[in-house]
Amino acid sequence: MITFTDENKRLFSEQVADHIEKLNDLMGMSSGAHFEESPIERANLATKLLEGSTRMLGLDSWSKTLTMLRELLEGALRDGRVWDDKLSQIVSEILETEEQMVAEILTGEIDSINNSDHFSGLQREIEYLGNEEFSSGQVHDTPRVETHEEGVRLEKNEGQRHGGFVTIDTIASSLERLQSNLEDFVISGSVDDELIESTDVSFGRIEFGVEMLGNILKRFRNGKLRFHPTVPAGNIVEALDDFFNIYNDAEQWNAKLMCEVDDFNIDDRFAKVLASVLEGFIYDIGGMYKGRDDVKLSIYMNIRSSGSYCTVSFRDNAPDFLKDSRFDRPDPVSFYHSLRNIRALLEDVCGLLWIEPDIEGGERFRLSMPVTRDETDFTIFPVGSESFAVMSVVVDSVIPLSSEEIGIDEGRRHIVVQGEKIPVFSMADILDEHLDSDGGDHVVITGLADARVAIIATGDAKVVRVKPMQVVSSDNGKVTRSILHMAENEIPVIDAASLINRVEYLRGYEMSLSDVEVEGFSS
Repeated sequence: MITFTDENKRLFSEQVADHIEKLNDLMGMSSGAHFEESPIERANLATKLLEGSTRMLGLDSWSKTLTMLRELLEGALRDGRVWDDKLSQIVSEILETEEQMVAEILTGEIDSINNSDHFSGLQREIEYLGNEEFSSGQVHDTPRVETHEEGVRLEKNEGQRHGGFVTIDTIASSLERLQSNLEDFVISGSVDDELIESTDVSFGRIEFGVEMLGNILKRFRNGKLRFHPTVPAGNIVEALDDFFNIYNDAEQWNAKLMCEVDDFNIDDRFAKVLASVLEGFIYDIGGMYKGRDDVKLSIYMNIRSSGSYCTVSFRDNAPDFLKDSRFDRPDPVSFYHSLRNIRALLEDVCGLLWIEPDIEGGERFRLSMPVTRDETDFTIFPVGSESFAVMSVVVDSVIPLSSEEIGIDEGRRHIVVQGEKIPVFSMADILDEHLDSDGGDHVVITGLADARVAIIATGDAKVVRVKPMQVVSSDNGKVTRSILHMAENEIPVIDAASLINRVEYLRGYEMSLSDVEVEGFSS
């Protein structure tokens, strides 16, 4: 029995529905009419796509039936056959079966259809019809000679059936269609319903095909090795270049984008998030100067590897900043419209965000986020006789108190860093329990997205890099959700999201973490 995820169920159902639509186009032909190349090719392409998908799902009987149908239609077109009642009956029976399949797919279980006798009957009918030399009404006085072009086409089809991968061919052809659609969009500056539908289908085929190939690789490894797709950071920059060039032309940004990037790989989930975040930054900066000839915009992006995480800096020469005195906006989202989505993305993967950290240097955004699941950097800091750890990716800085002074405002402690007031708490306050500590000489500034909190430490911090098996879940504290095992020591790990929520509770605020639907790539 085969069970689909909701997303695969949707994509596969759409693929079957597309095949049904193309076969219905054939049913509109009148008896005795000669085949037209265009509808046959459309039907065969849809058949080929579904044929590959069913084969990968192990639905061999269904896939074989589709192969035989495609070969029958290709032969009918090649031999100049006419549409007749026998062909109409075959296609009609396949339509009826696939409509049943769509209903079964919605339940997520289609094994019963695959093993039904109906496929065997269809295969016998197709085989019988394919062995007939001509359909009634056709007359050929001389044997037909195969042209060179047809011979090449047949050879190619045979190669695909016996040694190629239909799914990869489908992905490639869908990518070509996407490229054509994007070119149309750039030229026209708008999209119509037909272009949207074509793009939706292409995306669906690509996503479905890639996921099915991933499933094949997982099974191919026989469960002994984890399938671990990664993306080179340079490929993310290439994709962002495409995004930038399309919108720079379509919306007349009058801008240029320059990138520097280290050579490192990013786990696919994090790569999708990073691309979505950077896309939002680029769109917000470029979109502010849409159609303005008075500003020649230069955007500089720097992506650096820092072990288990990366840092990204955005600088530009645009004249307007949120912190400029001309603007009076309490929330940066009113100025940078993508920030709501960016915050949610970074909160989800445990990353930090800086908004306009260095106006004088032209730095508009900075971020840090994880790039791998294989290892994690932790910052460990002492509090009296105990130690605590926090993921280094969410550590803003560790500051000696000799260089900064803790202030008090309305009974609440704070520290000012780069002009921003950051609340200061001890671990005793956060955990609501007594700790062997009467003060401290450092603060560890940590947080999530653009939220920050300073924790008092009794000494400097150190950074260690560990493997996943050294971190064990342990939900036994207000803000600690796991334990880091270092030699014989067990160090509580502070969860950034729980910490921010706890601090907001102590300050009497509602939770500040985003609760919005995240846009961009799927994980």
